[in-house]
Amino acid sequence: MRKVPSLRLNIRFVLDDALALLAIFETIALGQLVLHPFSLYTGGSFASYQAQMFRGLAPLSPILLALLLYAWLARLILKIGRKHSTGLDRFSRTLSEKVRGLDKPNSSQVKFILLHHHGLLLIVAMTVAVLLGLFRDPFRKPSHTRLVEQIVASDQSP
Repeated sequence: MRKVPSLRLNIRFVLDDALALLAIFETIALGQLVLHPFSLYTGGSFASYQAQMFRGLAPLSPILLALLLYAWLARLILKIGRKHSTGLDRFSRTLSEKVRGLDKPNSSQVKFILLHHHGLLLIVAMTVAVLLGLFRDPFRKPSHTRLVEQIVASDQSP
């Protein structure tokens, strides 16, 4: 008998694909900002879409900050609750086993050595930052500003 593949939607694969698409979007936006810094002000570029997305997410930053600041309190309450409640203890153990099962490293994560050497990762990041600083002139005028200046100068000359 032939085994029919399942068409069930696995949430893990959906999240992996969504994160990959977000990483591609951010990489393209970063490339636009590095190669043409003023693309942020032109409509329809990835950099402007990224800026709009960050403006939309900005109101959520206080909530995220509060969650990060008080995570220790939630862990403390959970630890005390696990001591006094067997149901909460079973629930937290089951949840932690499920989450731990999702985070098994695959072969590509194990082979990527740069993540295991933090000093080397820092050196690579600093080198990239220096190279970006050398090849990008922050005081360069955008081409459309130069074009406007030329038009204004030609209109003023008799």
